[in-house]
Amino acid sequence: KQKIKKDGGKFYKSVLAINLMNVSQCKVFLLSILRNYDNLHTNPLKTIQFIEKFTFQYSSVCSSPGNKIEKIYSKYAIEVDQAAKRGISEEKISGKIQKIFSLLREDLSNIRPSKEVFMECFSKIYFVNSPPKRMLMKYILGSINSELQNTSEYDINFDDVNIEHILPQRPEKDWGLTLDEIKPYVNLLGNLTLLDKRLNSKAQNYTIDKKIELLQDSNLEITKDFVRFLNECDNVWSDKEINERQDYFSKLAYDRVWNMPIN
Repeated sequence: KQKIKKDGGKFYKSVLAINLMNVSQCKVFLLSILRNYDNLHTNPLKTIQFIEKFTFQYSSVCSSPGNKIEKIYSKYAIEVDQAAKRGISEEKISGKIQKIFSLLREDLSNIRPSKEVFMECFSKIYFVNSPPKRMLMKYILGSINSELQNTSEYDINFDDVNIEHILPQRPEKDWGLTLDEIKPYVNLLGNLTLLDKRLNSKAQNYTIDKKIELLQDSNLEITKDFVRFLNECDNVWSDKEINERQDYFSKLAYDRVWNMPIN
């Protein structure tokens, strides 16, 4: 029980992420865990994190049918309720709950989108200027940042960072681009990074040569990674490079960031 409580912050972080995705089908199962929290006698964190990653892939990115997963979650929510209330030893309850969690992860994994479908859908992710969509985009960029830094030592406080359009939504004249020309790609994920609010306010609509000087001051790994990417592109930033970075994020997202090991 102490171990479960110790991981409460991580539990909350995953539930908050699911809430950002505005997906409701899994809530019946999450509620069953909360309802029986003290009687699980096993740590639910791995399963909650699995649901977060599955929900991002299946619902948030690929917009797959909700009726199929609703039945799965309802089935296992009932099983958790039944297992947690039986008058048996803590060890037996723990074993039953672990088995339920394992079967749930297996069922969800079996309907996970293929890599090809996921990457096709992920390649179309773009920025929308509304509070819920901005928070979801910060979640996506922040999750990529966490994977790139290879440690959970530094968690981003979303209140302290802004989403930066590398090619500005309204580029200054020296970019040599019109609003109509940049419309198909300026809001793509590949053109975005995260910046401390102080740096973001300085970046303005500068050309890439001026902006890179500010981006180099960032301590966020996703922005450091962009600087390296730009150097490899000889400091050229156009639709071609933006789409290449979008593809790079798509592969990274499926293989590493939202990877879903069953066990």
